[in-house]
Amino acid sequence: MNVLPLNVVGLNKSFGGVHVTRNVNLQLAAGSRHALIGPNGAGKTTLLNLLTGLLSPASGKIYVFGTEVNRMAPERRVKLGLARTFQINSLFLNMTVAENVGLAVSAAAGFDAKLWGRLQCKPEILDRISELLTKVRLVDVAHYRIRDLAYGYRRLVEIAVALALNPKILMLDEPAAGVPARDTELILQILEELPSDLAVLLIEHDMNMVFRFASRITVLVDGAVLTEGSVNSIRSDERVHQVYLGKRSHG
Repeated sequence: MNVLPLNVVGLNKSFGGVHVTRNVNLQLAAGSRHALIGPNGAGKTTLLNLLTGLLSPASGKIYVFGTEVNRMAPERRVKLGLARTFQINSLFLNMTVAENVGLAVSAAAGFDAKLWGRLQCKPEILDRISELLTKVRLVDVAHYRIRDLAYGYRRLVEIAVALALNPKILMLDEPAAGVPARDTELILQILEELPSDLAVLLIEHDMNMVFRFASRITVLVDGAVLTEGSVNSIRSDERVHQVYLGKRSHG
């Protein structure tokens, strides 16, 4: 029997009596290209924080490959195959691109980050860093400090760091936020080249990116699922237009 990479059942979360996640159900199969959209304040990032263990749900269940993870620490969820990027960059600004990626590669290999100085010489670590930097088109800026990088490149570094963890489920929280159009296209190209068996959950306000990347879309409003369906069904859903898409054109 095939076990879903991610299965969310009846998830609820409140802050001070305010319901921010309301009975959310969500499933990701292997190879899913799934987008989560909705207006600001819909609870999208809160949902990711629940899935990755930064927050604990009030009720409901989260299963990663059939294992309930409600009380599991974030780092243990990573070992199950769950990785994410953040809406706000979480990189080490004074370290280089290669060093940021290298720390993640070392962690995935089970090495202590305190040994990073010695690990830099390990061929398997160097090879993996090179592979990831090539994948996300960062070879030419590998020795730049993060603080000296344009914002679009920082988003690419975050993707490389997440991929370094060898995820089976990748969650991307607005990877194109604040990124110029030319860099958005590059991010989309990289996402389209991800392994076909990797389940991807994308939060994004750039609907052109969503409609090009996703095969299935969930619409979240006030913490609850308004609807879920194919790209075409979401495009034509009047409720979605009223609460989110409005009269904007998203080719």
